[in-house]
Amino acid sequence: MIYKRCLVKKIKLIIKNDSGRELVAQNLSFKYLRYIKKLKNKNHMKFTYNKKITWVRHINWYIEYLKAPENFFYILKSDKSNYGTIGIKMKNDGWHIYSVIRDDSKIYEKNLMSILVNGVLQNYIVSGDIFCEVVRGNSAINWYSMLGFELTHETKNSYYLVLRKVGSV
Repeated sequence: MIYKRCLVKKIKLIIKNDSGRELVAQNLSFKYLRYIKKLKNKNHMKFTYNKKITWVRHINWYIEYLKAPENFFYILKSDKSNYGTIGIKMKNDGWHIYSVIRDDSKIYEKNLMSILVNGVLQNYIVSGDIFCEVVRGNSAINWYSMLGFELTHETKNSYYLVLRKVGSV
């Protein structure tokens, strides 16, 4: 059963930047687990779950991910190099993005992550609001604002943002 659901999630988005270069958002498969764990652990203080992830926890997350048809996770790449990740999950109130991580070990053109994330959001989510949570102290809050997200409220630990999509009430 898990394998069949994995086949349904095998989605690959081709996104072109202004110069016509093809960028790819590849749906998560088992071969990317090591890469994701490395990125998450390197950036663990920027997330609500701010502890390093063990292999057991990571594999359990992957199994649950495969079971959830409303949960998508993309590896953002170009020219056979991985540049980061984005998770998208449908909840009752709309789409939520999570684990947007830029791979700082890569040198790449300006705005590549913005182009890739916008490509995923524009091509994949046709309507409904898109929500995200940013931990206080994470400079990504400015990046989300540049993408058009607006602050809805904040708590002691986090900022909550929304991107209103066409077709949303």
